[in-house]
Amino acid sequence: AAARRATAVAKFSEVQRRVNCIFASKAALWGNEWMDGCSLEVNMARAAPALHRFSRGIGTNEAADAFVVELRGAELCGDLERFAAAVHRALCQLSQLDPSQSPCMTPGRLSQRSWCFSFCRETFFVTTFAPFYPPDHPRHQFGAAADSGFILLQPEMSFLVHGVSEDIPRGATNWDDPQTERDRIRSNFWRAGREFYYPETVKFPPALMVVAALDPFQDPFVEFWKPPPWASARTG
Repeated sequence: AAARRATAVAKFSEVQRRVNCIFASKAALWGNEWMDGCSLEVNMARAAPALHRFSRGIGTNEAADAFVVELRGAELCGDLERFAAAVHRALCQLSQLDPSQSPCMTPGRLSQRSWCFSFCRETFFVTTFAPFYPPDHPRHQFGAAADSGFILLQPEMSFLVHGVSEDIPRGATNWDDPQTERDRIRSNFWRAGREFYYPETVKFPPALMVVAALDPFQDPFVEFWKPPPWASARTG
């Protein structure tokens, strides 16, 4: 499929090769082809058919591990505020083009603990990377694309396929002697000096983890569906 050879996949390959996730380097990715001169919304409309085909393949022999969406241009990825707004616009546009018409991007749902992004009735774990995150940040992209950021859509089904256990509180992580795949992933980031923020409760709104703060442990959570300033208290 052309989506396997997409520009987004090629640009993201440096992140895929160097990020501290134990599954990343061997993951099969699909992605979008960004067209300069077109709006973000037009580019998401161009990406939607490929995401549709990707979603229909989940759980089959044709399944890939994730779909990477490139967002290109300093006006979208130049700083945290612009990037957060761009991620929101992109996910909203994709959601509007979802054949199953999921209401997942309605404002009231995003702050709920049960929220997840969905497309074609498949649910996705959403991670983002951007050029402004420093080398000690878990969303650092290793110089992969100075003018682009990325949204990584990982089917929740893929976590089951790879044997990743249920989410656990930060305090339950075995950092020094990892026992599970989830322990290994968290420990790898920690040992590399790029630790993720993990809450002390699994009852936590996952949308707050989509766009990471510049200081994941001190700054307010990025409520990317709202304009800044963000004021989410760090509780849990």
